[in-house]
Amino acid sequence: MSINQKLLQLLEHWKRHQKELFKSLMIPNSENTYVFQYKDTPSSKDIFSRKIKYFYRDTDLEPIRLHDFRHSHVALLINQGEDYITIKERLGHASVKTTIDVYGHLYPNKQKEMADKLDDLL
Repeated sequence: MSINQKLLQLLEHWKRHQKELFKSLMIPNSENTYVFQYKDTPSSKDIFSRKIKYFYRDTDLEPIRLHDFRHSHVALLINQGEDYITIKERLGHASVKTTIDVYGHLYPNKQKEMADKLDDLL
């Protein structure tokens, strides 16, 4: 999967800051330390949910789920005019049918646009 240059720069900046922070706190780390944690092994998928709930605990906001970030990402891609196939590949779906079944409702309704084009033929 590709990421944009601004995100890559932000991640590289954080990685440098993370290394300095670990050094100041005497936390061991290596080049294999994951960018958003302090160890060399990947986190479980549950850690995200636990951390989000922790940060939301004193607010009136409802915690967002990891899948909600994925859904928002797809909505942004659709809004930018990306096609089903490109989004399918980005999400890692085996079939474009899965992408359409799950995210098809996010695509704008093209019926009016299509009907207007028929006027141009007359």
